[in-house]
Amino acid sequence: MKELNRSTYLIILTVFLSACTQDAEVVEYPYDTAIAESSVLAMIGTDKIYRAELDHLLAFHSSDPHSSSAEGRQAVLDELINDQIMVKKAIENGFDQDPEFVINQRKLLAYEYKKYLTKKIAKNTKITELDIELYYRENISQFTKPAMYRAAVYLRRNDIEKDHKHSLQQIAKSTEYLKPEQGFGQYSKTSNHMATQYRGGKLSWMTKNTNISGIPKSIFENIAKLKVGEVSSQISVENGQYLVRLIDQKSEQITPLIDVKADIRNKLISNAKQASLATYLSKAKESYKVEIYNDQLKTSKAKLSSEHSFGPPGFPAN
Repeated sequence: MKELNRSTYLIILTVFLSACTQDAEVVEYPYDTAIAESSVLAMIGTDKIYRAELDHLLAFHSSDPHSSSAEGRQAVLDELINDQIMVKKAIENGFDQDPEFVINQRKLLAYEYKKYLTKKIAKNTKITELDIELYYRENISQFTKPAMYRAAVYLRRNDIEKDHKHSLQQIAKSTEYLKPEQGFGQYSKTSNHMATQYRGGKLSWMTKNTNISGIPKSIFENIAKLKVGEVSSQISVENGQYLVRLIDQKSEQITPLIDVKADIRNKLISNAKQASLATYLSKAKESYKVEIYNDQLKTSKAKLSSEHSFGPPGFPAN
């Protein structure tokens, strides 16, 4: 079968996207109050601790053999009871209305619910082989290592008067008898390019877009016409003349699809999660009336950061 050309793939992509790339459904949290109420474990006044809370904590103590014993389970329950008593005292004293606490509580709940929704979206997101191949072809530049070359340079500056033993033409001719990896060899010691004087004039690997401080990019314009080992003709610049030698090169390399398939799949799942969450939040906003009181927005009674006990708002970090 002949390989599909780019235009054919674009047609397939358009049809496929219009038919299949709907945002993954966001599954709301299915909390069942009836089930929870049937498994009350303890009461502290009118507050309830449920069996599910104990089970959740025990799961994190599973590596400790003691936690599965009656004493261990009681210790975990005592921890829950002690925490709930502290919660009750905090509420009685109005601590739950403190702005710092409210901000962090809001952030934590939003963060955890978003994490839950994201996991559900990921489970409902189906990425096909065609999805992956289309993304690979449409973003092939991401998986392409550009052609690279390595050069050596020799500079003779106009503003430095010196009796030169060899002319640039002689240096160029003689250099061609040296191995490419030698660059300009011993001749570079008389070069006015100080950074490469004692390493044969050799520069690091470059692409056509590489800029090197202190060296005009124009001197590399015709380097592709050189064969490995060849030296350019004299190149005049504002402050002197350059010789350039091509000492090595690498062709453009495209990473095979098989090597990046897993990364692309993860990328597409991530994109789907972001798109679905954005759609979910947009629709959720339509369910509520949002009012902003600008007179309050324009004023501020912010405390110094040192006066806050919780640290900066926004816990936990996303």
